[in-house]
Amino acid sequence: SFKKSKINFLIITDILIYEKTLLLLSFTSIQEHYISKK
Repeated sequence: SFKKSKINFLIITDILIYEKTLLLLSFTSIQEHYISKK
């Protein structure tokens, strides 16, 4: 059961990292959009 919880933990951290990356990507693209508009 310990092994299973470890796998779940890895999946959760993977999802968190993925979401953070998506946020960063969208944020930078929004920034570039505003910069190019000026």
